[in-house]
Amino acid sequence: MRKLTSAAMLCALSVPGLAQAECGEVSITEMNWASNTVVTNVANFIMEQGYGCEVTIVPSDTVPAVTSVAENGEPDIITELWLNSAGEAYLKLEEQGKVERVSRVLDPGGVEGWWIPTYLAEEHPELTTIEGVMANPELVGGTFNNCPDGWGCRVVSDNLIRALDLEESGIEVFNHGSGETLASSMASAVQNYYWGPTVPLGKYDMTRVELGEYKPEVHQKMPDPGCGQPGRIGIPGGNRPDVHHHRLQGA
Repeated sequence: MRKLTSAAMLCALSVPGLAQAECGEVSITEMNWASNTVVTNVANFIMEQGYGCEVTIVPSDTVPAVTSVAENGEPDIITELWLNSAGEAYLKLEEQGKVERVSRVLDPGGVEGWWIPTYLAEEHPELTTIEGVMANPELVGGTFNNCPDGWGCRVVSDNLIRALDLEESGIEVFNHGSGETLASSMASAVQNYYWGPTVPLGKYDMTRVELGEYKPEVHQKMPDPGCGQPGRIGIPGGNRPDVHHHRLQGA
């Protein structure tokens, strides 16, 4: 399938008769979080109605999607891939010319991190750093709400938890089973991983916990489940991690 840039797809909506031939069958991911449901269905509509593609939507998450591309050459398009959570596995695919970035999904990028309610940060300023959180586990309910299995942030957070010895400080890690339960936990939980722009971060007044200095060369290894020596580093936030559509070369 030809490369579909954002501008080209918008034009296709205006002139649905253009370039409908030669598209053929296309497989695209639908990740297990709300924003990607929107992204995937918009892309599906544009490709079907504007280009005459036969689209197959493949339920997936960051880690399985990148693994599938590496091992099977499928799906054709990965929607909303957060590069900071894709790790070296994705970079190798890009270096080998097997995938390419098509367009930005979020511009200028997204934000993610570990969060506490702002009212708690104002009452206890020491909780705005991970050292302060670990020194006062009772103030954050003694729990950290982690990403679901299969998400790139789960691997990064798991490695960071190991590097920090978080559980040794008396904080229990609760691994959520889905994006829905992670989102709902924001209403009552005290310490969460989350990302934005999203409804929960817009709805609840949250403050990002300072995890340490962000070092790209160290963070690049953190999405690897087999990372032998994870580093105590910050998750990119202020620098807005890139979030892109990606497609297989030649697809």
